[in-house]
Amino acid sequence: MTPAEGETGGSFRMPAEWEPHEATWIGWPHNRSDWPGKFAAIPWVYGEIVRKISAGEDVRILVASKPHETKAVRLLSRVGVDPSRVSFFRFPTDRGWTRDFGPIFVRRERPRREVAVAGFGFNAWARYPDWRKDAGIAARAAKALGVKFLPVRFRGKRVVLEGGAIEVNGRGTLIATEECLLDPEVQVRNPGMGREGLEEVFRAFLGVTNVIWLGKGIAGDDTHGHVDDLCRFTGPRTVVLCRESDPKDENHRLLEENRERLASARLEDGSRPEVVALLVAGGCMAAAHGALYGFFSLHAQAVGYSKTAIGAFWVVSVALEIAFFLTQGKWFARFGVFPLMTFAFGVAAVRFLLIAELATVWWILVFAQAMHAVTFAVHHSASVLTIQRWFPGRAAARGQALYISMAYGLGGTVGSLVAAWLWSAAGASWAFVAGSAGAILGFWTAVRMRRADRDRAKPHTVNIELDGSVKG
Repeated sequence: MTPAEGETGGSFRMPAEWEPHEATWIGWPHNRSDWPGKFAAIPWVYGEIVRKISAGEDVRILVASKPHETKAVRLLSRVGVDPSRVSFFRFPTDRGWTRDFGPIFVRRERPRREVAVAGFGFNAWARYPDWRKDAGIAARAAKALGVKFLPVRFRGKRVVLEGGAIEVNGRGTLIATEECLLDPEVQVRNPGMGREGLEEVFRAFLGVTNVIWLGKGIAGDDTHGHVDDLCRFTGPRTVVLCRESDPKDENHRLLEENRERLASARLEDGSRPEVVALLVAGGCMAAAHGALYGFFSLHAQAVGYSKTAIGAFWVVSVALEIAFFLTQGKWFARFGVFPLMTFAFGVAAVRFLLIAELATVWWILVFAQAMHAVTFAVHHSASVLTIQRWFPGRAAARGQALYISMAYGLGGTVGSLVAAWLWSAAGASWAFVAGSAGAILGFWTAVRMRRADRDRAKPHTVNIELDGSVKG
């Protein structure tokens, strides 16, 4: 029995928000510090929220006292809410953010159909001192409804979790941010508890079999990274993600990183054939470079260049390669990992054709060597970043070893041997033409295999700008 399994047996699951449910819970506003200078309008906003929700389902409202309830009833009557669709629970709260401290309902079908409340702890986002009333709401709600309350513990300690810190599709996948749940220094919810422990708790108490970890949340969010600010499931396979297109905005880079993580994420039923695609494509790129590394200098010397000129050609390639490595962060943030990786294949195909057919034109040869910053540096960095995301934590070393041995080791060896054979049998140009063909094959392999898996196993992402416009 694992540390988080004792209370639940692992058979409950947290349903998605769109699944059938009896009611929506809210806390009637009362803490003016939550809306400094704006509180007068807030109860009317809540009245409109209740009016919209109650048209389709019941609403359960937390109030502090009888007078507090009376004020709410009076306002709801004025905005046209059907009182038969509203229930009040006189549970005093510190603040009004019920999504975070309220009951997280879970259910199971066997051995009998049952609903329960997963009893996570609450500490006001590890930020505010007033939280003890809020922390008791989930247990009080479970008692009032007559359903089981399941205290969530891990190795004897209560686990703190807000509802806004997680997002589920109801089928086994959960999305969260590392900033919110794994930061060891800022607003720490569960000191000493790492990724593995949290995933075990999610599995045992929420029925989660697959966790997608995003990086950071929206800059300035006082919850320190709640996922519900930036990424939501709108269906079992569809995710809505915030995006900031202005590179100067402080949210741009962190949201682009989250987009890249989602691009390589998998749902609960998904395999990862892109790993195979990456190995095959990387091997093709390494093979394509076999002629370059083994025979470029010999080819340049054969068409009349001096050793000094040949050295200068290599200086150009290495200098621009280093320049890219020093600035790669901004390029990947702007264009994305996979687009740059596929671009590198296209550039490689053109580069090796130029070397094959126009090596006697010195400025074309300089241009071809300048492309090394793309054909090697861009592709290499993109591959490393992809491996790091697919093999997180301690698995990163194994993933990197697999990629280097298969792509550079096997691919480079095959490429060099094929180039040597073509050089001897058909001439120098054909060795570089083969390199171009290898780059084209790598491009085709990566794109085809990625597309084949995309619809089956990865979440479809809709990007929404922070200004509210939908980008696709």
